Amino acid sequence: MAKILTFEIPEKEYNEFNVFLKMAVEEIRKSREIMRDDQIEIDRLDKEIERLRIETAEYKVQSDEILERLEAKWLRAA
Repeated sequence: MAKILTFEIPEKEYNEFNVFLKMAVEEIRKSREIMRDDQIEIDRLDKEIERLRIETAEYKVQSDEILERLEAKWLRAA
């Protein structure tokens, strides 16, 4: 058979603990909002980074083509 343990705390301590719990819940809520906003920013930055990677790869291809043409011209001139 289960035993039930009961205890009483003074009303003042109960009220203080109740206030503490309400404050803790509010802080958790605020933290979740901040984390949500941070995740939105992280996702935006991930997309921007991917766009920059693609752009950089395109510039590399263009630069390589220019360098190859210059090298071919230099070799013909030599």
